[in-house]
Amino acid sequence: MLLGSGKKKLQEAARHWLTAARPRGQDELQDDLRAFGIDPEEADIDTDDVFPVLEKNWSTVLAFLSVQTQWRMSMNGITGLDYSAVEAVFRLRRRRLRKEVFEGLQVMEGAVLSALAEQRAQS
Repeated sequence: MLLGSGKKKLQEAARHWLTAARPRGQDELQDDLRAFGIDPEEADIDTDDVFPVLEKNWSTVLAFLSVQTQWRMSMNGITGLDYSAVEAVFRLRRRRLRKEVFEGLQVMEGAVLSALAEQRAQS
């Protein structure tokens, strides 16, 4: 069961995913720059888009990113994750979907649906 700051951070990560690029750490960003021959010290990078993820949430965030295309859709847009497709992704990758990761996916899914509802209400 997800409690306290872990749940809140997953909700924030899901909202960040919806409105920005995928969550990235500063080290990963610097590694990517070096891979393209760019000196991180000389690069003009907007670090406002870097989203920190708690270590205890990494497996859930990575799972969410691996199933980010498995949404059920209706005429009104996204209605939620397609759980059978989520399970299939894990099965095909020969990964076990642990209960706490699935619960975290549901937290992130709920945050995305809530943020989308807020966006629709503001339109």
